[in-house]
Amino acid sequence: MNCPSCQCPNSEEAKFCGRCRMAFSPRNLLFSKARDHIYWILRRSNAGLFTGMVGWFFIPILSSALAKFKFDLLQFMAEGMLGGAFLGTVDGMLEESTTKTFRGAILGGMGGIAGGLVFGLLNPQSSPAQTEAGMFLFWGLAGGFIGLVSAAWERKASKIIIGILSGVIGGGIGGWLGILTYANLLQEYPQRTWWMEKSFPLVVGGILGLSLWFVLGTAERFFIFRRRPLVDGSHKHCDHCEHKNPLNFWYCEQCGSVLQSAAPASSLNLPPYLTLERLQKVFSFLSRLSAASIFIAGTVIILISIIFLLNPFLSLVALVIVAIIGYSLLILFSSLAELIQIYTKK
Repeated sequence: MNCPSCQCPNSEEAKFCGRCRMAFSPRNLLFSKARDHIYWILRRSNAGLFTGMVGWFFIPILSSALAKFKFDLLQFMAEGMLGGAFLGTVDGMLEESTTKTFRGAILGGMGGIAGGLVFGLLNPQSSPAQTEAGMFLFWGLAGGFIGLVSAAWERKASKIIIGILSGVIGGGIGGWLGILTYANLLQEYPQRTWWMEKSFPLVVGGILGLSLWFVLGTAERFFIFRRRPLVDGSHKHCDHCEHKNPLNFWYCEQCGSVLQSAAPASSLNLPPYLTLERLQKVFSFLSRLSAASIFIAGTVIILISIIFLLNPFLSLVALVIVAIIGYSLLILFSSLAELIQIYTKK
């Protein structure tokens, strides 16, 4: 077994690590599991933070384009669609699953539209306190759709319910904290510079994404993605079709079902450079986020241009700019991820 503290390989019968003298007691092993839990949750929280900031980079631009039409309800729905689509892609990008990324973008966008519709209908007659509650409902609805994406492939009603509820709670808390933070920033800095005007929405989006994925990630770790210990040490058996799958697979290669057993880390031939591997995953996530930004922002630009008959030339210019910047970032982050992967696979 590998020591949880220093990763030195030891025999399965060892009671102490031969390198750092860590005792392989139940208490110490529990601490190592807690560290793994924290890493899982923080990874999703950080992904939500970055994704929320990227989404709220585009939302003020969208709001400015729609402000001249003076139709607040449609503006809220469009903002919800854009923000929900971005936040819904997190799980798919972390798992490097294009299918789950698209499903998350679509369902997250639908949830954002539903939340924006409800908020827009309630907002004109709302007091400040009611506006805060409205924001909880706005992003709670979007979060519920995103939680559904997270748990739907599990095919278990209890896990799906937990996914939806955790998404509602995380999204609602994030929306509430976001509007409070934004109001406090506006009050604290009545005389704002250009960079403040641009950065305040990023803070709001980051808080929303972090809160949503902290709660949802916690639910995923301890309930939704909980797996039973592997019985057969050579394969993962699919519960639905009984097919034998390699130990490093998450889904059955025959029927696509979620594999409900977890292989021990010692059997997965993990690379020795764990920190570099995590950094490689960060760059891989950022490259996928760049690609998702091209798709989501480009789709919204096209839809808004068609619905509101905007200047087609300016819409094309905006689309080209988004594509060029997004593709450049995609190449940059993919290259960095591949460089680290090449080094760690030596």
